[in-house]
Amino acid sequence: MISCAFFVLLFLLSLIAHQKSRKRMLAIVVTWIAARLTTRRDA
Repeated sequence: MISCAFFVLLFLLSLIAHQKSRKRMLAIVVTWIAARLTTRRDA
């Protein structure tokens, strides 16, 4: 599960790197953080 989150993080970082708008960057980051916090499972 951790490796899956790692690859999703890398994908989102690549999306952020190509964004021109700071608002869009922030939206991507906030969405990812919210998803991680709501789906977090302690193994």
